Amino acid sequence: MASCCPEGSPGLQEQGVVTGIAPEKVILGDLVVDIYKPKEGPAQAAMIMAHDAFGFDPATNIRVACERFAAAGYVVALPDFYAGGTASSLPEGKGIGEWLKETANYEITKPKIVAVAGHLRGTMKVNRIGFLGFCWGGGMAILAAADAKELGIAASGGLHAAVGLAGEGYLDLVENTQAPLFFVQAKNDPDARPLAEAIEKNEAFGASSEVRTFYDQLHGFCAARGDWSQLKIKRAAHHAVSMAIDFFGDNVPVA
Repeated sequence: MASCCPEGSPGLQEQGVVTGIAPEKVILGDLVVDIYKPKEGPAQAAMIMAHDAFGFDPATNIRVACERFAAAGYVVALPDFYAGGTASSLPEGKGIGEWLKETANYEITKPKIVAVAGHLRGTMKVNRIGFLGFCWGGGMAILAAADAKELGIAASGGLHAAVGLAGEGYLDLVENTQAPLFFVQAKNDPDARPLAEAIEKNEAFGASSEVRTFYDQLHGFCAARGDWSQLKIKRAAHHAVSMAIDFFGDNVPVA
């Protein structure tokens, strides 16, 4: 299994500040989920957020994105896909790729997505769901989009997505995606042009999908590797999330 973070990526930063909507903690079996609700509800649409390799807590920069999506009218679910684990404290002798293969491969992750989507539809009464992942979560976004009909995902995407974690055949999955896709990649992520070309071949969703590269940013700038004390990085992350909100607004409308 490929590693999620390319060479040259910054270390753990977590510079964001959450100030707005406090999450409600929900327990779905063994899965902990933080739910962010819009101030004006009830919401008809929801987002499932998939964190990066550094996990669910604190995930400060990702939680800023959760707040922004909630402010845009979505119910936002941030599950703890690693059950408390984090790449910042790996077992001795294990690399990130090996650890993720054991802890958070798609076979393990998919039932958790199913559980969260079921809660959103059944308890939260939403009727449209999007999926947005960061780093590791972006690789899961490709796999979720390949199962979009089964999962009930209306659109999927990733910010500095670890596309290789979707497998060696990820471009075939993208070409045959069952939902529109959105990606913002960094300059040291794998070349995004093959990704864009594969998406364009999809007759149903190619025209409504988007792939962008921020050539002045390094992998992780929207999440735990983003040093938001540097205003250029903070602005880039804000812009990338704004683009995501616009994309999902078109493909997973809140009203």
